[in-house]
Amino acid sequence: MIGTTAILFLILSIYIFFYKPWKILYVLFGSYIMTLLMQWYSLDFKISIWGFALYPVDILSILMTIKLFVNFIKNPHIKKHLGVIYLLFFIILVSALRGITIFGINSYFMGDFRKFYSFIISIIYFKKYPIDFSNTKNVRFVDKAAIFMLLYCYLYWFIFCLTGYSFNSVENSMRLMHSDAAVILCLYTIYKVKEDLFDSSKKYLSFLTIMFILAIILLQHNSVYMTFASGCLIVLFGYKNLFKGISKKLLLQIICIALILVITINLLGQTEIIKTIVQTFDKFSQAKEHIGTIGTRYDIWTLNLATLNGVTEWLFGKPMGNGYGVSYLGTTWSASVHSMYVEFIMRVGVLGLILMMSSMLYLIVQGIKEHKLLITAFSVGLMFYWYPYSITLEAGVVIGNMLYHINNKE
Repeated sequence: MIGTTAILFLILSIYIFFYKPWKILYVLFGSYIMTLLMQWYSLDFKISIWGFALYPVDILSILMTIKLFVNFIKNPHIKKHLGVIYLLFFIILVSALRGITIFGINSYFMGDFRKFYSFIISIIYFKKYPIDFSNTKNVRFVDKAAIFMLLYCYLYWFIFCLTGYSFNSVENSMRLMHSDAAVILCLYTIYKVKEDLFDSSKKYLSFLTIMFILAIILLQHNSVYMTFASGCLIVLFGYKNLFKGISKKLLLQIICIALILVITINLLGQTEIIKTIVQTFDKFSQAKEHIGTIGTRYDIWTLNLATLNGVTEWLFGKPMGNGYGVSYLGTTWSASVHSMYVEFIMRVGVLGLILMMSSMLYLIVQGIKEHKLLITAFSVGLMFYWYPYSITLEAGVVIGNMLYHINNKE
């Protein structure tokens, strides 16, 4: 059944990519859901071909590559404003080729290549073939998909609170998705905040938006909290007339939320979820003390960066497939380093990181100049998110679309 679903996804993806490209959101959402189910419920949506396992993200990456290649053959023209991204793409390919030559195609290589390639190719693809959000059908689809995820969260939490039954084996049963899935829901919530306050006649948060915000809190991902807080601050303080024209209802909402937070923290301060929320920023101060989640990651980041030898490795990184194995507290740490910034330095060097950051800074600055502060908010939010987590295809989709809307002055 699971294998059949993966094959059907492949067929649907091919059909949409080459015959119904305006319906690309359907396959993106399908990939998002299947990836979430694989992460959380150990379902294995894959197609095995010649000993290789193709997952939804691989299928999308391959189809994007084919379509871009065909287009390049027909029209061999490189956009100047994508020069930085193309250079980063080249560096990623060089790292991959070096990795194959030295290590072969091992599990470390596949993990590195899948992550970096799906990210960069989705940026290039969606800069070339953006999602048309002037089409109300696309907007409605995104709204319905987000509401579907919201209902999934609250239904799960309701069943869990009522029965104590968890559908997954994760210790923290309030977390229904990994942070890379939760951050996409978070970006949509930032959009809803902006829409309520500045694009509608209400000028206050709707009940639906409040439910999205509450869901982001209940998902308990510190990195997503950072994304939401930074993104909302950009949206709020980016509009000069916010405090001049603040509605009474919004002011009342802010006061009520503040009071509820104070009362909740005092009455339920010993519950696990409240501890998690209140102690979010304490975890970052633990880095210097070498304790806690961030403290451990900080040590792993330092140990991995210490393995870089000479100017060449610092500039271009170590080839894909090298792994992240370091000796830590008497054991060998071989898992992901959990930081986009460190991963970039390790695999594509400081040069690759500078190229990526220059693109993000470009989006931030141009977003401010062109009064497209949602683009600035998303860019800043992702940069905060990448501090303790990594890149994904979905993030590449967001960045590619933002680059299109900035460069086309819409």
